[in-house]
Amino acid sequence: MLVFLGCRSLPADPDGRPEGARPLEFGTAAHDSLKCDEGDCADWYTIEVDQKGPVAIQLDPDTGPAWNVEVELLVYDEVGTVIENERTDGRPDLSVRPELAPGKYFIAVGSTTAGNVVPYALVAREEKKAPAAATTGKKTPATKPKVETRRGSVLEVSDGGRSVLLDIGKSQGIKVGQKGRLLTGGAATGALEIVEVYPEGSLARVSGNAKAEANSTAEIDVPAATTAPAPAR
Repeated sequence: MLVFLGCRSLPADPDGRPEGARPLEFGTAAHDSLKCDEGDCADWYTIEVDQKGPVAIQLDPDTGPAWNVEVELLVYDEVGTVIENERTDGRPDLSVRPELAPGKYFIAVGSTTAGNVVPYALVAREEKKAPAAATTGKKTPATKPKVETRRGSVLEVSDGGRSVLLDIGKSQGIKVGQKGRLLTGGAATGALEIVEVYPEGSLARVSGNAKAEANSTAEIDVPAATTAPAPAR
């Protein structure tokens, strides 16, 4: 692992190998620096992931201007498999966002450039998914369509009171198949269904045992989303 990130002729750097990796807390930046000609060519960190999801890892210069040396950011799993490997290649910072399963991972920051101090800030953020809403097995009740009531007068009664001609029609949003109520003396006495529609009138069928009378009125339920404002009378 990271064979090039070692200065074997100098005293060992405690966190310069995976065995000395320091824990990195999510959301808390680690501030350190590298200087390879003094034996500090790499710093190692560990993170613990407890939920599958993306982990954003950001590496930036800590002080002063952007780096003018080559810096590398690597992410390994616990058995040493490389998951991410990014080099600056002239970029001012580095970032990776691997999708990680629960477990322990290693992050290495390295630079083999001699004679240059490389200060950096390293931060990792676990982007946890929002927990799914608990289900109780109950079905969500369907939303009842909004309706508006159109009121009209009975102009003509036929078929023994089983058919009525109303003074509300297409201009008031009336359509074939819409249903409503027949009222006599202000009280509902039967059900209505529109069977024909004209520009300013409609024909409705009376159902049940009710029969329309000359002084009957009607209420028709019209879906609110499709209705046009009733013209002034």
